[in-house]
Amino acid sequence: MRTLIAAAAVVALSGCATVPEGAPTLAGWHCAAPGIKTAQYGGGDVAAIQLESDKQEAVYTVTRIDANTARGMTRNGTPFTCRRA
Repeated sequence: MRTLIAAAAVVALSGCATVPEGAPTLAGWHCAAPGIKTAQYGGGDVAAIQLESDKQEAVYTVTRIDANTARGMTRNGTPFTCRRA
């Protein structure tokens, strides 16, 4: 089921342009992490994150901390935080 959700997120996010660190992502969210290259997050259960060391974006599960903050971790252990602008 988680794979299906992640695949659906990739399809949904694939049409979105990537944005540099600090730029608004979907629905006015900003994501930050050490070495972040691009991020897409719209307030749901997953975010698409690309670090400078990655060849492409990957989809990661996030944990909503509150209405304005979500956190996750990339496969190499880099934590990221997405905040509503």
